[in-house]
Amino acid sequence: QSARLGVQPGWRAVSLAGEKFKETRELVAKIQALKEEGTTAVSAVFLVPPLAEPKEAEPPSVEEVKPKAMEVSMDLTLDLSQPLGIGFRDNLEAKEIKSGSQGSSLGIEPGWRLVTLNGEALSNSKELVAKIKGLKSGGATSASSSWKRPAPEELQEVSMDLSEALGVTWAEQLVVQAVLGQAERLGIQAQWQLRRLGSEEVLAPEDFESKLKVLKESNGQA
Repeated sequence: QSARLGVQPGWRAVSLAGEKFKETRELVAKIQALKEEGTTAVSAVFLVPPLAEPKEAEPPSVEEVKPKAMEVSMDLTLDLSQPLGIGFRDNLEAKEIKSGSQGSSLGIEPGWRLVTLNGEALSNSKELVAKIKGLKSGGATSASSSWKRPAPEELQEVSMDLSEALGVTWAEQLVVQAVLGQAERLGIQAQWQLRRLGSEEVLAPEDFESKLKVLKESNGQA
């Protein structure tokens, strides 16, 4: 019956047949008395809580719309008889490479991250030092190592028609959020990041609009 009447969880009964009550036992007693009188239908009043306003979906954070950095694996053999010449952060990411060192000759660059040594996973500098010490004490003169390095950025150049709008909605840091019109025809995709307009570097949407205006006034092509 409650379902047919549309009564919902959270509603509070406050009166029955015009008589108010505060406790369940009072409601039960009132219903029993009405039944004994032969009453088959009665009005009831419910207190309905106010509906909560629906929350608007939060826009995606900058981290969610920006391209994710990719990593490439590199395998290198280390000579344990000489120092690496690499300054590491605690997560084993190379911070600085000493000129003329083993690390430099192997082509290791800042930003590379050491992942394993002789097949054993490492997570911090302390583990690396202990592992090298253990290998040396065991008579090893070399060790295999696996590194993760950032993948090189791929740049795509497109020619823009200045007589019509580009058709791009920007997120922060000039990351493309949505495309239409000219941008769609040019093959521009969401999550691409604009770096240059013409020969000049652009840093923000306002900077892009300013440089675009200058190009239009000089009848240039982007």
